[in-house]
Amino acid sequence: LRLYDLPNGIHKRSFKGHYGKINCVEFDNNSLGRRTQFVSGSEDKRVIVHDYRDSQPVMRLSGGHTDAVLCVQMDDWKVVSGSRDGTVIFWDLRKGHELWNIQERHPVSLCVINDHHLITAHVPSVKVLHDPNADTLYIRQRGLVRIYDFSVDPLFYTRKLPSICS
Repeated sequence: LRLYDLPNGIHKRSFKGHYGKINCVEFDNNSLGRRTQFVSGSEDKRVIVHDYRDSQPVMRLSGGHTDAVLCVQMDDWKVVSGSRDGTVIFWDLRKGHELWNIQERHPVSLCVINDHHLITAHVPSVKVLHDPNADTLYIRQRGLVRIYDFSVDPLFYTRKLPSICS
């Protein structure tokens, strides 16, 4: 990976850590506005957290995916990664290990998270159809978008019960 100062066109730094082709990079969406880190995912099945100020990795998150990492996102304390093996993994940046994961049936090509939702997208197959009579080529993709809602308060229903039920 290379960092450039775009207004000046100057190469600032090269980052090390991956052994395979890099598939995705996501910049820190730090709520404090100080963006000093970014995360990358690669064909080497690893997720690496980098700091703009140092060429060495801050943290290597590995062991969770069994195939290439296709998407990553990070915030103040977690990284979410999706892989060709169908796993979506939540990593804790404070401890440097996996919090939990979701297993999907198809490669995860998009993962987006905020405080209340996780959105994942999958493109399991691409079909190319050719009509020789019309000399036309059709491409059809079938996929799936999932939205997980974490905003539901599990205590909501118990608080709404009448006092006689408590």
